[in-house]
Amino acid sequence: NRTMATLEKAGVTIIRADMDADIGKLSAAVGFPMVIYEVVRAMPAYLRTRGQSDFAEVKKAVLSPDVKAVLEAATGAHAVSEAAYKEAMQVYWPQLKAAYQNYFSAHQLDAMLVATTPLPAVKIGEDVTTMLNGRGVPTFQTFIRNTDPTSNVLYPALTVPVGKSGDGLPIGLELVGQPGMDRRLLSAAKLVVDLLE
Repeated sequence: NRTMATLEKAGVTIIRADMDADIGKLSAAVGFPMVIYEVVRAMPAYLRTRGQSDFAEVKKAVLSPDVKAVLEAATGAHAVSEAAYKEAMQVYWPQLKAAYQNYFSAHQLDAMLVATTPLPAVKIGEDVTTMLNGRGVPTFQTFIRNTDPTSNVLYPALTVPVGKSGDGLPIGLELVGQPGMDRRLLSAAKLVVDLLE
């Protein structure tokens, strides 16, 4: 809120508006089905081009519990079927993309501003669950909650530092632009950084 107030005071027009669609639900219907399905097919080929070990060895070497769980899900009992993948890409992905297009169009935005993460970095060891608003939540899903939808629709985005938490941890603001408008997004990000310095 302090960041937004600073930007408004400097003359930036801030429009506070939620998207009409349930972005979290749509992103969940696209994100993990897409990642889990595609990683099984793309990673082995990528590893071969690098002369590295096979996918099974990479899975064993992963130390992060949340990443390991995703890779295990990709090849285990929770592997995504081709039908589920097609549904994600042909039904939910267009809906998610339309929500972003409608949002930018309805509000005539140069950039959408979103907190990069809903809380500052957690301590090492809180890889599986962390506390948010007084309750335990999955760490990985919580930290990607704000950035995941944007990456799923392939909109350009970047994060700029906007301050520090009470514990001195960095806080970021994600700026999201429209496809093909990278220069406008970079200009908006530079403006935000310059105004906050």
